[in-house]
Amino acid sequence: MNLAIFDFDGTISFKDSFRGFIIYYHGYLSFILGSIILTPVYLLYWFRIISNNTMKEKVISYYFRDEMVMDFEKKCSEYSTNEINKIVRSKAKDRIDWHQARGDKVIVVSASVNSWLKIWCEENKIELIATELDIKDGRLSGKLKGRNCYGVEKVNRIKKEIELEIFEEVYSYGDSKGDREILELATKSYFKPFRD
Repeated sequence: MNLAIFDFDGTISFKDSFRGFIIYYHGYLSFILGSIILTPVYLLYWFRIISNNTMKEKVISYYFRDEMVMDFEKKCSEYSTNEINKIVRSKAKDRIDWHQARGDKVIVVSASVNSWLKIWCEENKIELIATELDIKDGRLSGKLKGRNCYGVEKVNRIKKEIELEIFEEVYSYGDSKGDREILELATKSYFKPFRD
């Protein structure tokens, strides 16, 4: 049996699901306002003054801190069911189907939050490793549970949850610097493979 590792945003999808979920949850105007307010955070990250993990927590905190978990998860389920398929690249889905038809184990490893990817992954019989959010007293704390599933953390999470040695081949599909480590992990790697 082989293993196929797919990044989601930009690889399977042609739009960023995180951005899309914020707009779905709060509306476009609130997203734009938030983007303006968060500009210093994005610039600090751009100039490598703060880490990807810190940047992600500040964005999560701004948009979702103190949200009730039940309300948040309901919105995530709606978004996953109603919107995710609209941003999936047909070539990426065909490749997933190809792996599954061969009997390969297929996983999505994403820096996006598991809450809005899990239903789509379950419906398509794909395992999911993704960023998780911290919860305090039934509300989102604005912090991450563990680290952002990005870069080397993707490999750390894969090795923690999957016994790589049992697979004959490891395929990996990614599109950004955050996928470099999973591409290096693979025996067969593909960078930006589903672009038209």
